[in-house]
Amino acid sequence: MTIRTRFNGLFGSACMIALAATAVANSTAMGQQPSLVATTTQADSSQPLTFQYLFFWKEHDTRTQNALDATQQELAKLGDDVSVKQIGIKDPANAEVVNYYGVSRAPMPLVLCTASNGAVTKAFVTPFAASQLREGIVSRGTAASLKALQENKLVVLCAIGSGTAADQTTLSNAIALKSDQRFAKSIEVIALDVHDPNEATLLAGVKLNSTLTEPTIVILAPPGKQLATLAGLVTTEQIAEKLVAAQSACCPGGQCGPGGQCCPGGQCEPQKK
Repeated sequence: MTIRTRFNGLFGSACMIALAATAVANSTAMGQQPSLVATTTQADSSQPLTFQYLFFWKEHDTRTQNALDATQQELAKLGDDVSVKQIGIKDPANAEVVNYYGVSRAPMPLVLCTASNGAVTKAFVTPFAASQLREGIVSRGTAASLKALQENKLVVLCAIGSGTAADQTTLSNAIALKSDQRFAKSIEVIALDVHDPNEATLLAGVKLNSTLTEPTIVILAPPGKQLATLAGLVTTEQIAEKLVAAQSACCPGGQCGPGGQCCPGGQCEPQKK
């Protein structure tokens, strides 16, 4: 499996999440995270989100050295929460991480940005400008969404911020789905504060903004397709109905069509050439 297959949506995305279009379009669920990449519990908001850039290289030549120097210089400007790890793909000691990310036949050098929750937030294929590397730094909501989508889960985004009882009730109704054996292992519920400026890009990607006056549920499916939007006080049953429809529209295992995408109504969009 090549990097373009395993991380299909990470290349050439016009928007950081454009309905999470930067998510990994994986044909199978991603395996256990390599020990090289430290992860924190996705739901643990008390832990700061950090980012590690994986610099994959094959030949130690001038081109590689120049790209590495530019990468290190640019990322040094981003503070202590950002680090760089060099990975020679021909070194047997790096076989685990090379196989996990499927980069053995990718054009080199290649840079993947990984968040501390285990999500791949961006891929940079040669040639790339060092200034582009900042695009890998994403919000907590974006990282959580990408992580779930990369695990071939449906994402239930709960956008709240009006301060009303309906906010908490809708969020509680969404969380209750995790106790339903139909969805316990196949969905991730993510609360999103619409007034958090860090989440503006994610909100725009799902066609919402900070002026939201009522709770809104958005359901995303791999590799980042927006399946449904439910506004107002929403019950657990209403969300479950949309999830069942989403799951029934996919092939067994939650996949259908090129790149493992979910297809509402069973109709997959034509592949872009």
